[in-house]
Amino acid sequence: MEVSGNFNSGGRSGFMVVRSVWSANFGIQKQVLNNKGTLRLNVTDIFWTNRPGGTITYNNYIEKWSSRRETRVATISFNYRFGKNSVAQARRRTTASEEERNRAQ
Repeated sequence: MEVSGNFNSGGRSGFMVVRSVWSANFGIQKQVLNNKGTLRLNVTDIFWTNRPGGTITYNNYIEKWSSRRETRVATISFNYRFGKNSVAQARRRTTASEEERNRAQ
């Protein structure tokens, strides 16, 4: 299981003041089918709080803006590992140079 989040404190950029935004994410996974399969569920921006916005002020002009994006996304994935769980150990091969080195000792 994993829980993560991020926070952007906002700030000023030229004539624009951007408000702060944050989001929380959640993920969980489970091993299935004799540990050969993995089932995962992830959800981003659980509380749908990652909505940027701000205010632009220039002389007598004031503009307030905000954005409502689809940042809340859920994904389900499944992975399956085919084949053997263990790999056979490689054979030890000797080369001619190793045989010469052994004779010299």
